[in-house]
Amino acid sequence: MRSKFIPLIIAILLIISLLPIVASAAPNSAAMRLDAENSFGIVGGGTNWVYFGDYDATDDGVDNPTPVKWQVLATDGNGGTYSDGTNAVTDPLFLLSEYAFSFVQFDDESRYSNVYEESALQRWCSEFLSNRFSGLEQAAVLSTSKAEVEGHVSAGLTGDRIFAISMQEYDAFLTTDDSRSAYVIGTSDFAYWWMRSTPTYVYDNTIASCYWPAYGYYPGFNVALWLSSRPAFNLNKDSVLFASAAEGSKPSGALARVESSSPSEWKLTLKDSSRSFAVSTAAVYAETTGGSVIVDYTGATPYNATTAPREYISAMIVDDSGNILYYSRLAQPDTARGALSIAIPQGLAVGSYTLKVFSEQYNGDFRTDYASDFADVTLTIEQSKTISDITKTSTNGSIDTYTITFSDGSTTTFTVTNGVDGLNGADGLNGLNGLNGVNGLNGLDGNGIVNIQKTRTDGNVDTYTITYTNGKTAIFTVTNGVKGKDGVNGTNSSNGMNSVDGKDGARGKDGNSIVDIQMTATDGNVDTYTISLADGTSFSFSVTNGKDGVGIVSAAVNEYGELILLLTDGKEINVGVVMSEGLTAAFSAQAQGSPDRITIPDIVIGGLALTANAGWIYLLLRKRRKSPSIATYDV
Repeated sequence: MRSKFIPLIIAILLIISLLPIVASAAPNSAAMRLDAENSFGIVGGGTNWVYFGDYDATDDGVDNPTPVKWQVLATDGNGGTYSDGTNAVTDPLFLLSEYAFSFVQFDDESRYSNVYEESALQRWCSEFLSNRFSGLEQAAVLSTSKAEVEGHVSAGLTGDRIFAISMQEYDAFLTTDDSRSAYVIGTSDFAYWWMRSTPTYVYDNTIASCYWPAYGYYPGFNVALWLSSRPAFNLNKDSVLFASAAEGSKPSGALARVESSSPSEWKLTLKDSSRSFAVSTAAVYAETTGGSVIVDYTGATPYNATTAPREYISAMIVDDSGNILYYSRLAQPDTARGALSIAIPQGLAVGSYTLKVFSEQYNGDFRTDYASDFADVTLTIEQSKTISDITKTSTNGSIDTYTITFSDGSTTTFTVTNGVDGLNGADGLNGLNGLNGVNGLNGLDGNGIVNIQKTRTDGNVDTYTITYTNGKTAIFTVTNGVKGKDGVNGTNSSNGMNSVDGKDGARGKDGNSIVDIQMTATDGNVDTYTISLADGTSFSFSVTNGKDGVGIVSAAVNEYGELILLLTDGKEINVGVVMSEGLTAAFSAQAQGSPDRITIPDIVIGGLALTANAGWIYLLLRKRRKSPSIATYDV
């Protein structure tokens, strides 16, 4: 039977071959960036912002963390030197908080000085680092050192990580009123906020500089006043794995195309060196129409609703220029080791790409995420082929082989196994016992002899096999005569006269044996067989074959007391007198009173005719007897 699925298979393959091929174009700018050398697309000058850390702007006794928004003042630092604690770092992101925080004295009464080093304001900045940043965020904050500036007090820095900006930095980086002014976080109030340096022409060392919303920079506030703080720091770009738009840039599920855009607000994904995620798959292949690939991984952080609710395996497709084309949080793994099926989207142009797979903690919009290093897999996109022809090219038993010819001339084959005939059903169960049969029909023909053959000889005993017309056989044996013994030697005569030779003993009679048996005559159902003996004599015997059986139709006693039987072949048999003369009158009277039934109180059987048929009469009487002394017959 031909497979009914062949037309369906062909239709599906043809539809696939007609799907459109969409070429991909690497965006010049995108909502997700890898290029640290270009600051991930982040722009300085106070026109871009980065969310980093959190702060509780409420005063309700409950921690209500809010992401902290930072202005990007520069992408190459604030003019100092930078270290990650081990190595020197260049070109960090110089960030200033968008909002002013809390209220703090520049210095308290214990020292009462406008020198920034060891001041209350410096201590507050150090505490902000440890209280408002996560461990990995703190590690991304560089130590900054900067030389003093002539004519100013405390313009320099000595390894500070979070710090207040100086008057020189204010002038260099805050070039617009929008960048200079700030609201107190959580309010609509403009803030007065401290700066770390003061001009030396201010002879009173209890006077420090601040920003006054009505005037801008103003070196005239007592260090004991409670003003706002506006911290700054230099962020190590080497700690950043990639940057993305602060909101809506990290979808989950299937790989999604990264928007071509130039966001002004960013969030960062930091490298987490404690993650040991890796893949063993080196290369995968797909077509321009898409497809699925399998990547084997180890070292994932398993998802747990209580302790690890934000853990994912994520991936991105990157072109040879380093542009992120697709990204998604693909799955929340159950185990550290496994295999991940990744659907490659339709529309990638033919070529080579990098599939970057990694373990990621996603913390939501506007918040910093953490991820392992990328595990790179080479992704090769090949041209999808259109189908030119599908032809059955061979048959082997129930298996048909089909050859698909593609538009580029290449071919492939597939097989279809057709269904075979089912096996014979099992034998049915034995039937139930039949009901009792009705009266038998006339007897079957008797059995005759077809042949008699000698089939064996053992000494002087021959075995003959008789074959009957019904196919059955029987055997009989014939013992042939044996040769007579030699006569006894004559007795020796006494000494004296020469004795006369004794006469030879009499010869025994020759044995006789059957030479042939032939059927020599047939008369009705009687066959005559003649046996020929070895001495030339013969004798015959007859076999009477069975005839059709004959039944009795009725039995009646005539007026002479004779029993008349009517047979099934139409013949009548006069059995003879079955009544004594003394019973005839009684019979006649009984017949007149009850013409249908005749009761015979006694039976007298006589005559040779009655004797010859006694068997029939006996059976008839046994079937009709109702009592030991009275027999009843149907007339």
